[in-house]
Parts: sequence; structure tokens; C-alpha cells
Amino acid sequence: MSEYDAFGRKQKGAPAGWGGAPGTTGGPTDGGSSGSGPRPSRPPGGRPPRRRRGGLVALFLVVDLVILLGIGAFFLVRESDPGSDRPLFSGGPGQASAPDDDSLLSATGSRRMLAQLRDAARPGERVSSLSIRDAYAVARLADRVGRERSLTFRDGKDPEEGSTTTATGGAIEPAAIPADAVPRLVAAVGRGIGPSSTAGLDYLVLDVPSEGEDAGWYAYQEDVPGTASETRRWSSDLDGRHVVRGDGAPAPAPGQDGPVVQPAGLEGASLLRGANLRRALAAARSRLRPGSLVTSAVVRPTEVALTTRRGWREQRLTVDAALGVRRSGTGETTRRIGSPITRLDADAPARAIRKVDARVTGDVVARVDYVVWSPRDPVFPTSRDTWGVYLGGGNPATRLWRASRDGRRVGRPGTAGAP
Repeated sequence: MSEYDAFGRKQKGAPAGWGGAPGTTGGPTDGGSSGSGPRPSRPPGGRPPRRRRGGLVALFLVVDLVILLGIGAFFLVRESDPGSDRPLFSGGPGQASAPDDDSLLSATGSRRMLAQLRDAARPGERVSSLSIRDAYAVARLADRVGRERSLTFRDGKDPEEGSTTTATGGAIEPAAIPADAVPRLVAAVGRGIGPSSTAGLDYLVLDVPSEGEDAGWYAYQEDVPGTASETRRWSSDLDGRHVVRGDGAPAPAPGQDGPVVQPAGLEGASLLRGANLRRALAAARSRLRPGSLVTSAVVRPTEVALTTRRGWREQRLTVDAALGVRRSGTGETTRRIGSPITRLDADAPARAIRKVDARVTGDVVARVDYVVWSPRDPVFPTSRDTWGVYLGGGNPATRLWRASRDGRRVGRPGTAGAP
């Protein structure tokens, strides 16, 4: 019978010595053979017998198993936890997972959240910031005296109030946020990403306006290595319409799928095309007050930037390739030039580009950077409305061409026959 059990505890009734009683020579010696004297009993703190070592190994294996099961359970719970960040449209190769009703990015979830936001707002409070993810949303509400408090919303729960700070920017009435803006924007981004992409939609941010600007939305895809930042960002107006990617590519219409392509040259959605520019100018015209004059226009394949004035008040408008119009600021001006927007010939840029292309070696259409419209200055009797065609790359001295108002006559500035 062993003197110690598997845990090193001395057993009752065990012999005093290990392998023999004290005073006998029947026990093993240190050298493993018969020695000159008896081996003393193994003290409790000494090396355990083989049986004890085996028991400890078994105990360690059980502990390791429990730890591994715990780790696995943790990640299993995290994966199924609706509070974890789950990017949308990332159902796997060839799939596109839309948000379910529990998601705050879904039609049902976003409406519930916005209703809670309106109910939680105190008299006089306006929304100064709002970010929405799949599982939660964070809003900041600013009151009339400049105090700002945060609210966190989770589906099916009351909002949680957080810290209070000082408001520093613009704000918007909670009731002014359209109930259908979020699902409309999410659906457009999903179409733009395309059904075969594994890229995910991460979160939305309300673009709160400053004075003289329009509110809108930004949508951000999850960070995928190897993709440019501008192709992971989308923007829209406050209604969630006119959705464009950060590089200017418009999201497809309902019933169509991406991935989208950045407009360029005179093809597709490029605003240098006459038909597209005509629609963009009409969209801008609908936002202008009567009597407004255009003092400059910069036309790129992806956008049209207009500077207008009405009296001494100046307004800047940007029209994107999805025909969304955004005000980018107001101010005062001393400029007295300008023409009605109806005076701009929408076919002139494409016509001028083709004229230049016929006179220059190489693909001018692919090299066009932007086109600038400049109105005549009444101070100078010989001044006329003109277009400037700017090419990208190459010699700076040969990148600029001047064109007449209708784009039918072109030439380099300072040369004979130039407009």
C-alpha cells in the first residue's frame, strides 16, 4: 500500500517508510540497489510518486479543456451577439446580405430609432450629430443655450443618456430627418457595391449643415485592404437620394446593379456630355432664386461647380453625377459680372473637346481634366463668354485651350484665331 495518495496526502494506515518499515533494509536505496542503510520516508514536500504525477496530468488536461471550451463559447456568443459590429452586404462571395428588421440600418429599425429620437428630444433641442450602425446609433442633441447631450439607441431598448458637452456646429430639427432616408441610402449603396462583392457597409453619418449649406448623409464601407478611401465612402442628400461614391460614381437606379465606374471622358454618366450637363444645369436652376446670375462654372466628368450671385450675395452650388444639388456656402461678393444660367450652352464643352481632339496628337478626350465657363466682363468691350478646356498631364504650356461660347471655335490662348 502506498504511503501517499494521488494528491500527495498521507494515507491512514500506511507504513511509516516508503517500501518498508523504518529500521529495515528491504527498501530501495538512492542508487537503485541494496545500500548500506534504509531509505527514509518520503516527506510531503518531496517528489510525488508516479501515481500522483499521473493524477495531476489528468487534472491539468481537464482544466485545459474547460479553458478551450470557454474560449470557444466566448467567440460563439460574440458572433451571435446583435450588439457586435456586423457589416452589411458581406454575406460571402457572390452574396449580398441586406439588413434584417432588428438592424437599425433596416427600414423597420431605422424608423423605430428615429421615432425614439424625436420622442427623446426636449423642447428646443436639435440634432447636431447622428451616426448609425447595425446594432446601435449615437445622437447628440443641442439645446438653445449651447448645451449638448448624447443619446445611444439600441433596438427594443430605451435610449441611454450620456455625457453633456458644449455644442460647436450646426444642427437640424429631429422631425426634418426623413423616415425613409436610411433604407433608401442603404439600398442604393448595396446596388453600387454590387451583388458579387464581399465588401460590407459599416455605418452611416448624418452630415449636419453649417449656415447656408444643405444636410445630407455619408455611408462608409468597412475597410478592405487594397481599396482607396474614396471608393469606401458614399454620400447622398437628406432624403437618401442622388447617391454617389466618393470618386463621383453614381449609384445604379433601382433594378440595376454595380459595381459602379467613375465617370470619365464623354461616355456614360460623365457631365461633360451634352445631355448630362443639360440635366445638371436644370437641376441647379431649380435651386436658384429669381434674378441669380452665374459668375463661373467648372465642369468635370463627376460634378458641376457653380458660383452664382444675386445682387451682392454669393451662393455656391455643386451638382453631382447623380444630379444631386448641394449648397456649399454663401457670402458676399463685389463682382459685377454674371449671366443667367440659361445662357450656358450644355453642348459646348463636348463640342470643344472634340475640336481640340482633332487638332492634337493623342487621345484628348481621355486627358480632359475639367472645363471652365467664364462670362463676359462688361468693363472690356471685346470680352465674350468663353470656355477653357484644361487637359491633364503633358506640357503645361499646351494643356489649356480656349473655346467660344458654343464650342465651335477653339485655339490656344494668345494665338491667332483663338476666342
